[in-house]
Amino acid sequence: GAVPLPLEVETYPQQSSGWFQLPPTDVGPLKVTSWSDEAKPAAALLGAWVATWPPGMPLAAPPATNLATEGGTRERQLILAEASESGDREWLGREGYELLLGETEILITAASADGFHRGAATLQQVLGVAHAEGRSAVPPTRVHDRPHFNYRGLMLDAARHFFDVAFVKRLLDWMYLYKLNVFHWHL
Repeated sequence: GAVPLPLEVETYPQQSSGWFQLPPTDVGPLKVTSWSDEAKPAAALLGAWVATWPPGMPLAAPPATNLATEGGTRERQLILAEASESGDREWLGREGYELLLGETEILITAASADGFHRGAATLQQVLGVAHAEGRSAVPPTRVHDRPHFNYRGLMLDAARHFFDVAFVKRLLDWMYLYKLNVFHWHL
């Protein structure tokens, strides 16, 4: 479900446990945690996203039922952590990332702020596709990726055609989701 197709994607659908549950389920809310200053901007965006997505039952909302009688809720975390080993940092570069999706933890590892944003966009795509397909869970998944090209852009020619502010903002959101990094604007 990720566009552009990542370099490495491994899913483990044969495992009966370890699947990440999508709402509405009786699991705990998803808490976003940043373990790096580089990750804070992406963590803020993801925090805002899980507070409102999916509509009607966001990931950050407490479960709809009281689970105290069933042993309590499982804490779920979305962690953004900076790659610590020099070999990993070198391979990841400025925009590379690794995304690990498990039952109670989602981990995005990168070497820079741009990498955290690319990992966040991939997470939004993977969970968004699963939700759109009506699936209630996503299998354990590992995505290891970096861009093939340094320049990935889009041009908007507003000199010849008028576009309102809402359209331009929506276009920038789509660019983020598809990991485009240059916006060329003809005024």
